Amino acid sequence: MQQYKISVFLIATSLVVAGCGDVKSVFDEVVVPPRNAPRAKPRPDDLKAVKTVTAEEVQEATAKPEARPARDLGLTIVSLGLLDRDGLWLRTPLVKDEVPGRVIYSKLGNSANVTLLPIAGEVGAGSQLSLAAMQVLGVPLAELAEVQVYIR
Repeated sequence: MQQYKISVFLIATSLVVAGCGDVKSVFDEVVVPPRNAPRAKPRPDDLKAVKTVTAEEVQEATAKPEARPARDLGLTIVSLGLLDRDGLWLRTPLVKDEVPGRVIYSKLGNSANVTLLPIAGEVGAGSQLSLAAMQVLGVPLAELAEVQVYIR
C-alpha cells in the first residue's frame, strides 16, 4: 500500500512540474515595438471612407418599376458585401453579367433597384448586398436576409 501511495505521489508531482513550463514569469521581458514601426494600413471597409447615398439615388432606387420586372431569378440569402464599391448593388451567382435588377426584402416589403453583379459560386451559395442597398431595404447590417431577385 505504501508503494502505491509513493507511485501516485510521484505521478502527480511529475504532472504538476511538467505544467509549470508553460507559465510565464512576471519577470519575463516585455517586447515593445519601436515608435517608428510601420502601422497597419486603414482597412477598405472603414465606414468613414464609404460614400453616402444621396437623396436622389435613394429616390431612384425605391422608384416603382413602370412594368413588371422582366425575369424572376429566385430567392437568395444576402449578407453585407465588401465596401469597395459605392452605390446600390447585389453580387450574386444568379447572374453571369452585370445587369440592372430589383430586389425585394419580403420581411418588410421594401424593394430597391440595384445593379446585379456576377460572383463566383453555386446558385444557392448566397449573395452580397451593398451597404446602401441594405439601408434602403431596411435590412439590419448583421442579419442574413432573404431577398427576391429580379432582372429589370
